[in-house]
Amino acid sequence: MSTGTALYERDEDLACLGRLFDTVRAGAGAAAVVRGVEGIGKSALVEHALETYGKGFKVLRVLGSRHERAVPFAGLHLLSCAVGPQSSDLATAAPILHQVVSSADLPLELTRALIEELLAWLADVAQSDPIACVIENTQWIDLASLTVLRNVASRLTGQPVLLLFVHRDGAAASFDGLPTVIPARLSDAAARDFLTTRALAPMDPRVRERLVAEARGNPGLLTDFTATTPWAFGGGYDCPPPPAWTNAAEEPFPVLATLPEATRRLLTVAAADPTGDPTLLVAATRHLGVPDGTLHAAEQAGLLTVDSHVRFANPHTRHTVYHAATPENRQAVHRAIAAVIDPRTDPDRRAWHRAFASDALNEDVAQELADAAPHARKRGGLPAAAVLLGLAAARTPDPDLRRSRLLAAADAHRLSGNLQAATELTVAARTHASDTGIPVAVDVLEARIALSTGHSRKALTMLLAAAQDVEATDPAEAVRIRRDAYAVTVLQGRLADPRIVTELRASLAAASEGDSGSDLAALKHLSRQTGDAWDEEAFRDVTRDRLISARQDGALGSVPVVAAYQALWHLHAGEFELARELADDSDASAAAIGVPPLSHVSAVIAAWQGRQRHVERLIAEREPGVLARQEGWFLTGFDYARTVLFNGLGRYTDALEAGRRAAELDEGGFHAWLPVEVVEAAVRAGHPEVAEPLTRRLSQRAQLHPSSWSRGLAALCRALLATGAEAECQYQQAIQELTNSSAAPRLARAHLLYGEWLRRGRRKREARVQLRLAHCQLTAIGASAFAERAARELAATGSSLQRGGGQPTHQLTAQELAVARLVADGATNREVAQTLYLSPRTVEAHLRNVFAKLGVTSRREIADLGDLSGPAADPALTAIPA
Repeated sequence: MSTGTALYERDEDLACLGRLFDTVRAGAGAAAVVRGVEGIGKSALVEHALETYGKGFKVLRVLGSRHERAVPFAGLHLLSCAVGPQSSDLATAAPILHQVVSSADLPLELTRALIEELLAWLADVAQSDPIACVIENTQWIDLASLTVLRNVASRLTGQPVLLLFVHRDGAAASFDGLPTVIPARLSDAAARDFLTTRALAPMDPRVRERLVAEARGNPGLLTDFTATTPWAFGGGYDCPPPPAWTNAAEEPFPVLATLPEATRRLLTVAAADPTGDPTLLVAATRHLGVPDGTLHAAEQAGLLTVDSHVRFANPHTRHTVYHAATPENRQAVHRAIAAVIDPRTDPDRRAWHRAFASDALNEDVAQELADAAPHARKRGGLPAAAVLLGLAAARTPDPDLRRSRLLAAADAHRLSGNLQAATELTVAARTHASDTGIPVAVDVLEARIALSTGHSRKALTMLLAAAQDVEATDPAEAVRIRRDAYAVTVLQGRLADPRIVTELRASLAAASEGDSGSDLAALKHLSRQTGDAWDEEAFRDVTRDRLISARQDGALGSVPVVAAYQALWHLHAGEFELARELADDSDASAAAIGVPPLSHVSAVIAAWQGRQRHVERLIAEREPGVLARQEGWFLTGFDYARTVLFNGLGRYTDALEAGRRAAELDEGGFHAWLPVEVVEAAVRAGHPEVAEPLTRRLSQRAQLHPSSWSRGLAALCRALLATGAEAECQYQQAIQELTNSSAAPRLARAHLLYGEWLRRGRRKREARVQLRLAHCQLTAIGASAFAERAARELAATGSSLQRGGGQPTHQLTAQELAVARLVADGATNREVAQTLYLSPRTVEAHLRNVFAKLGVTSRREIADLGDLSGPAADPALTAIPA
């Protein structure tokens, strides 16, 4: 199980290991064995324990290998290598090891001496820091090393050493006397949550329940189900290829060969039904004429269990059984299953089985598949609909209709993020040209796929040509295509061809507005417009609702975009950690479907947090790709990130240099973000002539789009340029307006700018009030560079800052405090995630931080702390008069 996976139902096990770390941290030795079946999560549990409790420990890892099991003392040599060159070599510190390197049979006195030398060596290594020594795959550690290590574990007393043995059940080994941690199988509820959280795409609920039942609470098997591409199960309407068997002893082929034909036929029926429905199994086998007693024989063979679900002994066995059958037998099985399914209640499943019942072209089957696709979408999202549409195309005899269905399937795959399948189907549609030629729809779809994969130049060329082709016959379609083309030029930004941009603007100016649809380009455009209009409610709701809809529908092609824009909303609202999580989700989703990330958003968030090295690294990594893909709009995003970063650091000349050109370009999507940064930088750098036209433009737009947000920013820019009473009036107006908005970071910076202005006017007492407010608010939201700037300004007034003590909640961030309060009230991780719009993995990470900061090891202890109503991440600042 991946160590990056959230743990489920492991709180007690984790706390048990935590107590061992505490024992060792106090100076005593400890040891334990973590044991369980393969895949149960032993290694993941140990890794989480190291992350949660192992701060300050030197971690030594020994990984057992079946190839070295026969080599005497190989494990001890691996332990020596794990320490590294900075510490003494075990072979040098334990001379006996030289004598016994070729023999596993040691006289008793030498064994005792080697144990003592090893104990002394560990104590020497642990002089500076306590040691956590993790021995993984102990079933493959050579017996000589394991014998010595077990004896060492029983004699750890005064050495600050923790020995953790990670052992797979079923392998011979004795750990008598050592504390044992045995991770239990997950409950069905936890397994269900695990699948829902890990799977990027939705899944037919019946298939999910079958997977939960078949995994029998084993996290490793659940991970296998979700470790392939997001579309591997097609929403529950497709199956991944059978996995390679790593353990020949578990391979079912030898067993299958000994079974009667009727039993093999029954097993094939069970394997062919992804829902694992026992009623369907019985009906289909009867339809095939399989004797009633055959099911009992299959269960007796140990390959199958039937209760509420049809479960194979090992989930991988299902695929192996299915592929072991001949094509003729598989088709007969699918025909039987389709025959017993009620088309009124399960039209999509019936159509799906009919598709696999024959390879022949059949319009009746194809039409049934096409008609059932919307029903499949309700259960398994776009990936499921795409599977049925693709099958419909494959069974369609008429070339023109087949091409139309190929395009429908390709578009569904594109929207689901499966661009490889979309490309293959589009190519197939292009090869099915009729006498009328290739329809423009093929070119448009190919252009959209090209845009998704980072080929904006190719996409634009194809769209312009397609619009020209249909100009005479379908002017409305030409306008829609040109809107898509214009969206591409917006993405290209400063790198776009000015002539093409001018021509498109002129062409679209005369066209009716119409509906540009919900395509990716239109989605980006809409998200930018909601931000540029300073409509906070629309900005929040549109991005949130589209993200929820995209995830529920399996529209993975849209998730990177809408997650990034939702991140910008949370950044605007001062929820930096939530913004960072969404930006990470956006990047991860883009990587999962193989498309470029929304490049600038993570850099912008890091800039507001004052993480200079991170900003510089992100831009250095991503800018070459942006240039190669001709995505100039992201270059403006990078300029904005640099401008924010340098303003926070007080490097105003650098900030002006970074943002001036971008502000002059006046690109959509940055109207509410970039001008105010450049105005601040220009005024502070002594170039008001740069700030004045930007302020006029911002004030005009605030009149066109009136809101507390827009009016507050416009007033702030006017204040920066004004002097005397006019400046003070504008600062106060900006603070009043921004107080009524959601723009917490902007409000904090308005207090900062006003405080700086007051200090420069030698009004130190009033300046301190504004600067303390600014510092407190900026610290609370995590804008560290701006908070430090406020601290410097406050020091210049003759006051300094000290951090107050008091409640433990002062150590928590706002998000951690919110999690702690809900947990104290008895909420589960899943309930916390739903309440705070976080992933369970993020809730778990916050909870680990809460445990560490509050010095507790369980949820009960959080509740026992009592009142958690204090401020989060509040530095409890007090001024010390100079």
